[in-house]
Amino acid sequence: MSRKSTRIKLYVLLALSVLATSLLRGGYETAQAAASPGVRTEVEFDFSLSSDKKSWIPQVTVYKGDFSTGITTTEHDAYLEKAIPYKNDSSPRCSRDRTALVKGQDGYVAYWVSCYSNKVGKTESETYFLYSFDLATKKWGVVAETPGLEITLFPSFGAYATNPPYDSDSYDIEDLNVKTYDLKTKKLLLKTRDVPRADGESLRYIVYQAEKKPSRNVTELDFKLDKQGRKTNLGNFKGLNYSEPINKKIGSLTYTNYDDKKKKEAFFGFYKGKTFTPLDDPGYDSKVEFSPNDKYLFITEYPSNRNKYAHTVDYKTKIVDPKTGKILHVLPMFNNVNYYFLLDWNYGDEIVRVNFFYKNGSTISGYVQLASGIYTQAPDTRQENELTHHFYAYSGSYEGLLSPLTPGALMIDGQPVVYHGQGAFVAENGKWYVGVQDFADRIGGTVMVGAKDLTLKAGEQSVKIALENSVAAFGKRYASVTELAKGLGYATVLYSGGEMGPRTISIYSANFTEEQFLAQHPEAKVMEDEAGYLKMNGVVPEFVAEDASEYHTYANGGLIDFITFKQGKLHSIETEKSLYAIEKGISYYDPQKKVLKAYGTGKKSTVKYRWNYTADMYVYPYKGYQNIQMIMHGNYIGEFVILDEAPSPSSMEPVHT
Repeated sequence: MSRKSTRIKLYVLLALSVLATSLLRGGYETAQAAASPGVRTEVEFDFSLSSDKKSWIPQVTVYKGDFSTGITTTEHDAYLEKAIPYKNDSSPRCSRDRTALVKGQDGYVAYWVSCYSNKVGKTESETYFLYSFDLATKKWGVVAETPGLEITLFPSFGAYATNPPYDSDSYDIEDLNVKTYDLKTKKLLLKTRDVPRADGESLRYIVYQAEKKPSRNVTELDFKLDKQGRKTNLGNFKGLNYSEPINKKIGSLTYTNYDDKKKKEAFFGFYKGKTFTPLDDPGYDSKVEFSPNDKYLFITEYPSNRNKYAHTVDYKTKIVDPKTGKILHVLPMFNNVNYYFLLDWNYGDEIVRVNFFYKNGSTISGYVQLASGIYTQAPDTRQENELTHHFYAYSGSYEGLLSPLTPGALMIDGQPVVYHGQGAFVAENGKWYVGVQDFADRIGGTVMVGAKDLTLKAGEQSVKIALENSVAAFGKRYASVTELAKGLGYATVLYSGGEMGPRTISIYSANFTEEQFLAQHPEAKVMEDEAGYLKMNGVVPEFVAEDASEYHTYANGGLIDFITFKQGKLHSIETEKSLYAIEKGISYYDPQKKVLKAYGTGKKSTVKYRWNYTADMYVYPYKGYQNIQMIMHGNYIGEFVILDEAPSPSSMEPVHT
């Protein structure tokens, strides 16, 4: 099955050491699966502009995420010897990037295929290159540089091909201009007319044979090359999208199609002896895929009478145990998204990626954990396929995990929550969820589960979560981070993260001190220029610009990401990265009416703010703090939290109220 990549920034994801164990939790859960601390490595290549702005320098960024905490480290390395002269402000790299991680004897090597433009006089051409970066030795290398020739990388096979730009008018069956080389030895493996295509750890290619005169017909033969150098003739080429009819035997069951002449319908199912059992429903067409090791069968059913030219379609999914033919789950549309999708089986049998086709860029793909049938969102909108990050290695399995992504790092007053099994993830409803017991362990709380809800109690504070609003998996309960935090009286929940690299959720309570902050951020400096702070003057927010010795404000991230302490205790936080706002669908510079629809009207005040800006501020009182949404020129700018009425610290430490 062919897949198309729309990605400009390409990367490869590598997941390591995810093992399944069981753990007993007294008074809350019985056996619950837990993954050992694994590491996920992500690699991204790009060009960075030199400090003197005279050249573009190839750069690699390596992210390593710890599954036990979600904490991700970031490392950069530059290939100074391959700097490209600076021409303009746009990056010189082309849109046909490809990145892959390949495991060698001494560790992993990252490969980068890209190109840049050359201009000699009035003639402009592209130079393709294939660079390598050894993650262990930190050494760069040049595998190939090919002016005027495109490069295609085959990481699973361990090869690359070079070819001139395609021109249908100049191609002849005798023109064997595509050359395929071994990735390590650079030995020539094939000379073909067309670029080969990956087929697992093999390569497929077409051999054209012209018949003798007078017919001059051409026969296209499909060949396969394996890693041992064996070439196998598979017969006449049947097309790129051709797939053999399914006829798979698993145990005593044979899976295949059956034409019901009475009903005038085709069904997919299995034979046991001479008896056929259909797995799809009347009135539906089915798309069927087995997991890589035949542990699960994934059936997508589309209405037969659908508009086959439409971009959207209603569908349902069945997950089947192929050994028994038993239907394990019948799932509705994932996240209520009715677009067509492709599946990517890059994570073994346990998890499959669902890639939606979409036009407006707003549809978010996700993952299905097949044992449970639970769908989780991927916090990106990019499609993953064999051209982007198809290549993974495991020292264990993904059993006991809902998502293959590094979990978000959940920090409570600067201290990480330790995960036992699945860490923080984005649930199907778009909210970040975390194991309730893991959350309770961090704050010294206790969890009680009833027939319809669960209660987390910490000191004098408690929060009750309806079981229908939680996710149950592996003997654990997961609940919304923001619901837990708000219910326990935490002042704010911040989020930072992108499509790659660290994703951090920071929760702060009234107990958080300046001493704790400086211990965690020793590089932080008190703001001197445009410092100031926001405080409540009765029910009206007021910005105080003059310096006050009892107030210390620190820049803590983005443009309006500030944290202020009064006499050493947390006083206020200003941010454009509130997780509350993100989960309400509010993002920077959204229109005012969208914000008010999500939060309600609130009490409005017009305030002269930092840098002499004037903004409309809408106040929403909560227990112990004031939540303020700031609107400037009719658009959302950020959120403020002021703890002027913070509750007293709990007598239980380290419980936060």
